[in-house]
Amino acid sequence: MLRSFLWFGVGDAKRAGKVAWETVCHPKEEGGLGIKSMRTWNKAAILQLGWEIVTEKESMWVRWCNMVLLKDKSFWAVKITAASSWCWRNVLRLRECLARNLIYSIGDGRATTLWWDPWINGEALFTKYGTRVAFDADILIPANVSAVIANRKWAWPRNSWDLREIDTLVQWICIE
Repeated sequence: MLRSFLWFGVGDAKRAGKVAWETVCHPKEEGGLGIKSMRTWNKAAILQLGWEIVTEKESMWVRWCNMVLLKDKSFWAVKITAASSWCWRNVLRLRECLARNLIYSIGDGRATTLWWDPWINGEALFTKYGTRVAFDADILIPANVSAVIANRKWAWPRNSWDLREIDTLVQWICIE
């Protein structure tokens, strides 16, 4: 009855809702009914799963994802395949949203992959510069950020324009 009232009004009339669903989902203080948007809740739940993988939460599910789905590949680099389940496809599709909302603490650089993790302004170096930058730097693809830190300072090779640009970008990032 409540659903029918929200969508069709009083009576048996089959006409469009009187209020947009987006407005209904606003808090009461903003003129809505305070009903939670299931689309937003679902997105938050999927992002939580991605967060647990990225932060390597101690759970059986994360261990299973690493062993079966990622198979020693970076969460940020693994491709969506036709064999991917609905849930896994959605986790992977929301990686970009997750990356935009992460703030990395580099520390000594051992916990962050250099090329795949989106540690510079929410973007991975491979995404922005392509794989050529790793060859220009002569740094292995599975390397961590620690590969470009020496004596608690950035030590980027500067033998290409892209590497010089990266060196400039990272200067504001603190190393602990």
